[in-house]
Amino acid sequence: MSKDFKKWFDDYSAIYDSFDEHLEEKNKNSKILFNHLNLGQNQKICDVGTGTGNSIIALQKLLNKNKIKGEYVGIDISDKMLKHLRAKSKEIHTICADMKYLPLISDCIDCQTFYFSIHLARNEDFDLTLRETSRVLRNGTGKIVIVTITPNSPFNQLRDHLKGKKRPVITEKFLIEKLKSIDLLVDFTTVVTNALYFKTIDNALDFFEKRGLSIKNREETADILKQYMRVTEEGIEIAVMDQIFIAFKQL
Repeated sequence: MSKDFKKWFDDYSAIYDSFDEHLEEKNKNSKILFNHLNLGQNQKICDVGTGTGNSIIALQKLLNKNKIKGEYVGIDISDKMLKHLRAKSKEIHTICADMKYLPLISDCIDCQTFYFSIHLARNEDFDLTLRETSRVLRNGTGKIVIVTITPNSPFNQLRDHLKGKKRPVITEKFLIEKLKSIDLLVDFTTVVTNALYFKTIDNALDFFEKRGLSIKNREETADILKQYMRVTEEGIEIAVMDQIFIAFKQL
């Protein structure tokens, strides 16, 4: 992963959690994963590109609630992101590292997760990242979870429109072919529709500005926003469609 990514995440680590402040339901993805992963006791779960740790913390809380104990590791290229994770949880071991060079021994991880992070690996880095994942997963039983925003998600399309360029996305066909090439077989896929909620359009514009989007004309930008939002009694919502993949490592 490039130094530019590291700098961006370092710079925005303090406000990165602002996304979750507007999210409809933070734990929807974790509930789906819990129902399909069949994780046993004392398994090692590693979240790569963990950021400030919200996703792995949500999964950990759900497993703890169901009396399933495990060992948790969060890996990220930004130690400033990991600092926020450490402030939230003392139970998750953190490692500052690039996702394509994991400082872990082979055959040691029961479940490796990528929550909205694997798209950051471009071109040859993508193949290196998947090979590293395959290396650290337990032979025959290791699982990989990939959660990414679908290309047709209104939130994704809105962000592309506002930025004037397309954000890298992963198609289902591309990802399944890549996983198959390293003997990781996709067992489960689903699309989860969530939403970002804002009380007013101004709140939504403030949100995008806070996350690095330069808005010169708020009135024009508000008109663009209206194409992707839905008005509700509580305010406005922008749909976020997440695609979840679960694959298993073959012997």
